[in-house]
Amino acid sequence: MRAEERGTTVELEREGLACGSGAGTVPAYSARPARAQGPLPAVIVIHEVWGLDGHMRDVAHRFAAAGFRVVFPPRCAAGLASPGRGSVPPD
Repeated sequence: MRAEERGTTVELEREGLACGSGAGTVPAYSARPARAQGPLPAVIVIHEVWGLDGHMRDVAHRFAAAGFRVVFPPRCAAGLASPGRGSVPPD
């Protein structure tokens, strides 16, 4: 996958991750510059109510093209929101 940052095309590496915690695992989307070596600064992208849509993928890809490791955990998978109910936990 390629993304543009300031007129320069950057190759990106994208993958699905499983982020673990004491409550179990949550799937996440991740992107980073393909040619990066060593540790990278990281950004956690918190999505809008619609989840990982095209706009939010573009946001993640622009951060990755700028040299960041991006992790995008879906809030619905963490039990923080449910589809159709937005970002508010059920009562």
